[in-house]
Amino acid sequence: MGQGGPLGMVVLQEMDRYNQLLAVVRGSLQELQAVTAGLQVLSAEAEASLNALANHQVPPAWLAAAYPSSKALASWLADLARRVVCLRQWLTTGQPASFWLPGFFFPQGFLTGVLQAHARSSGTPIDRLAFGFAALSGAAGPADITAAPEVGVYVHGLYLEAARWDKAANCLAEPAPGEMCSQLPVLHLIPYDTADNELPASSITAAAAGSRHAQRSTGSTAAAAAAAAAAQARKLMQAGPHCEFPVYKTPGRASAGGLSTTGHSTNFLLHMSLPIPAGSTQQFWLLQGVAVLCSLDD
Repeated sequence: MGQGGPLGMVVLQEMDRYNQLLAVVRGSLQELQAVTAGLQVLSAEAEASLNALANHQVPPAWLAAAYPSSKALASWLADLARRVVCLRQWLTTGQPASFWLPGFFFPQGFLTGVLQAHARSSGTPIDRLAFGFAALSGAAGPADITAAPEVGVYVHGLYLEAARWDKAANCLAEPAPGEMCSQLPVLHLIPYDTADNELPASSITAAAAGSRHAQRSTGSTAAAAAAAAAAQARKLMQAGPHCEFPVYKTPGRASAGGLSTTGHSTNFLLHMSLPIPAGSTQQFWLLQGVAVLCSLDD
């Protein structure tokens, strides 16, 4: 999955989207400078931008050209700057070992690119592929990931709402008092063939540190690497119960704007299967309203 493969196309598309957003922000600020200097008539769009900035809100013109976000102005600008820096590093230094999933303008495109890359290397039809999710509880953060996995990708930056991650038990746990959201550990997204009965569609939980997933087998073919990763996933799979939770781009869940052509909310990303404590039921966690979030309000 090098720069020239499907992920290479993803980074080019992301660059184009962010360049368009930056052009809108730059043009809007230039217009406001001209208006305040008395060189240009105040338009309705400029007035809306001035009112929004005065109230520490993101101008409507920026939101219309941007990714889904419910952050206030200061947090939104800091988040945008971090996204641009992250994308520039990918472009200049190469593909990162762990991807900041919330930093994508269109994360669905990134996930599809990962599946396309695996489909090409393994010869598996892409419509038969799905993701297994391995939580790397042994890794303190993305800085501990020094190499990309042979199969799939590492992602970080996700949050749990109405639950927390228990590193010792390597599963979900009830949140601490007063805690609404907590950080998820680095996740290993492992594409697998849904037609393979030996690897079910449930989540894969890795109790070991992420470094074991990052070791590369020199000289092995892509097919052999995929088979080794599947065998390792089956070996690490726990017998405990799992539950599927929705992944949303913003905490607003269904309020990001209508439905997509698939019938899902445009704020919905995918379903993620995560392990739950032994003795608990899926109904308990679903009634808790547990969800995985790409970003928070602050």
